[in-house]
Amino acid sequence: DYINPEYAQYKGIFPLTARQNEYTSTFSVNNQAWDEHINTINRVNFNWHEIKYEDVVYKNVSIDSTVPNSIGIYLFIVRPIQLINQLPKFVYYVGIAGANNSGRTLKDRLKDYFNESYVKKRDAIRILIYKHYKNLFISYSEIILSAGQTLEEIEKALIGFFGTHILAN
Repeated sequence: DYINPEYAQYKGIFPLTARQNEYTSTFSVNNQAWDEHINTINRVNFNWHEIKYEDVVYKNVSIDSTVPNSIGIYLFIVRPIQLINQLPKFVYYVGIAGANNSGRTLKDRLKDYFNESYVKKRDAIRILIYKHYKNLFISYSEIILSAGQTLEEIEKALIGFFGTHILAN
């Protein structure tokens, strides 16, 4: 609940002409990175699900009843409500739940992003939420690791593929 008023205030800070600069992010269209990371990504059996950030805040969706108690990958995606040909979608952040055999599940990890004290410590996430609150989605997939795979390897491949390191910085 604390985010919505701050989002409304943040959204109104800039006059329309200056807003374009504030909402401009740099991203990479890097064919070589796509080729470099796709083999690692294709070895993973993803089963993506998506929730709207605002729906969790307003309790239209419950993380407890929706998100699995297992390890996995999640993406913060900014997109309009109405897509054309499933576009545009911008992946701003890639995260993992269960890193280094921590035992943290997707459910536990995603709950962090709705905890005021946690979000305030993570500047990149806080700014992402403030700027894009109404159009912020979390896509997540439970991961069953094959022999030799690690969540860290999958996360690194997704970051490289989407170029999210550029956006996070």
